[in-house]
Amino acid sequence: MMKDYNTIRLDDIGHATIVLDPDHNILGANFATQKLTKHSLEELIGNKCYKLFHESNCPPCDCPLKKVKNSKQMETSEMTVEILDGKFLVTCTPCFDITGKLEKIVHIAIDITSIKLAEEKSQKRLSENELMLKEVHHRIKNNMNTIAGLMLLQLMDLQEPSAIAALNDARSRILSMMMLYDKLYCSTDFKNISFKEYLSPLVDEIISNFPNKNIVKTQKDIDEFILDSKKMSYIGIIVNELLTNIMKYAFEGRNNGLIAVSAKIKDNNATISIHDNGNTIPEAIDIDSTSCGFGLYLVQMMTRQLAGTMKIERNNGTKFILEFNCKS
Repeated sequence: MMKDYNTIRLDDIGHATIVLDPDHNILGANFATQKLTKHSLEELIGNKCYKLFHESNCPPCDCPLKKVKNSKQMETSEMTVEILDGKFLVTCTPCFDITGKLEKIVHIAIDITSIKLAEEKSQKRLSENELMLKEVHHRIKNNMNTIAGLMLLQLMDLQEPSAIAALNDARSRILSMMMLYDKLYCSTDFKNISFKEYLSPLVDEIISNFPNKNIVKTQKDIDEFILDSKKMSYIGIIVNELLTNIMKYAFEGRNNGLIAVSAKIKDNNATISIHDNGNTIPEAIDIDSTSCGFGLYLVQMMTRQLAGTMKIERNNGTKFILEFNCKS
C-alpha cells in the first residue's frame, strides 16, 4: 500500500528535522534529531534552537531561518555546529496559514561532516601534488640548463663548422623548452599557459642567440589566449626551428632585416605566422617533403601533433603560416 505523503510523519524523514515557529522556538522534532543531539523530545520542545545548538543568546549570522523570514521562501546554508562537532547542510522551508502569514518553518539538517573532511583531505593532497609538480618542472628546467651549459663548453673545443652548427641547433632547442618549464614553474596552472607570455619572450630569446641579432628588428602582434602546455611545447619547437632557419640563412649578405611574428585566434582556430623580409627560401625546399632537412622535418612532425597545417608563402621574403584548432 502506498504511503500517503500528505500525512507524512517527522520520523519518516531520515535526517534531523525540527519544526520551529518564527521566533526560533522548537515545536517538534523527529527521532533523528533526538539521536543526533542526544536530547529527548521533551528537552527539545520549547527551547530556542540557537540556544540549544549554538549555545548562543541570538541566532548566528548565517542562520537560514532569519533569511526565510525576510525572503518568505526556502533557504539553504552550510553551517558549523560546534556543540555537535560537525558541519551541516541546513534547509529551512516556510509554511504559511490560510491568510499568508508565516506560521512555522521546517528545518532539515543533513550531516556533511564526513564529506567536508574528505574534501579537505582531497584539497590537501591536491596542494601537495601541485607543489611536487612545480618542483618537477623546476628540476627539469635546471637539468636542461646544465645540459645547455655542457653543450656550450663542448662548442669551445669544436673546429668543424657542421658539428658546431648541429650542437648550436640542439642547444637552441633545449633553451626554448627551458623557457616553457620556467613559465610552468611560475604558473599556478600547470596544464595551461598564456600564449602571449610564452611566445613573445621565446622569440626574443631565440634571436638573441645569433651573432647577427643586432641587424634584425622584430615586430610582434600576438593575441592573448590560453593553451594547454602540451600544445605549447609543440609550438615552441616549431617557432624555434623556423626562427633558427631565418637567422641562419635569410639575412646572409644583408645589413638589416625584419621578422614579423603574428598569432591570432578566432573561434578556437589559431593562426601563427612568421614572416621575414630576407632571402626567399628556395622553391626546391618543400616543407611536406621528407628531404627538407632535419629542422623543417621537426616542424612537419610538430604540426601533425597539433593536427594542424603549415604552408609557405614566398613574397617579399618568406612567410610560414601555421593553423590549428586550440581545442582539438
